[in-house]
Amino acid sequence: MLAYRLEECYLISPAVSIGTSNHTLHASHSAGYGQFWRKSMAQEVRKLTIDDYDALIKVWADAGLPYRPFGRDSRERMEIEMQREDTEFIGLFLNGRLVALGLVTYDGRKGWINRVAVDPDYRNQGFASRIIEESERFLHGLGAEIIACLIEEYNTPSMALFQKHGYLYGEDIHYFSKRKSEDT
Repeated sequence: MLAYRLEECYLISPAVSIGTSNHTLHASHSAGYGQFWRKSMAQEVRKLTIDDYDALIKVWADAGLPYRPFGRDSRERMEIEMQREDTEFIGLFLNGRLVALGLVTYDGRKGWINRVAVDPDYRNQGFASRIIEESERFLHGLGAEIIACLIEEYNTPSMALFQKHGYLYGEDIHYFSKRKSEDT
């Protein structure tokens, strides 16, 4: 099971910038931090469970991702999906709060990274990249040699993010679907 915790704590003086794998911290007098500034953040990445359902839906809603509460995204359907060995809902928590997540599936031929979302208050800190990296690790562990994602045409930040991670844009691919209902 995927789960680990990372404690980060910094004590820095004004006008100092330090980088980490997840973000860069800046301190300055003009920002009102005074002589010293301290940031303490408990970060945890783990597999989500049905107990995380409400927080998951909140992140999707805050991030502007639609969801279908009476179909595939219902609590009952997602609980079943979360129990599958070829599926992982990966969440990134800061101080116990879910701030980023992704849905990862493997169909035996291809791995899929879906529904990556980051709470708008926590964007541009490397959390989506972290979700992608953990998703890839999970899929490679299952034997996936091809990993793909579907991104809405308007979502250019997500396109740029996946390209940054080495994903190639398939101009010759068109997505078709057949649904039992609008909620599936």
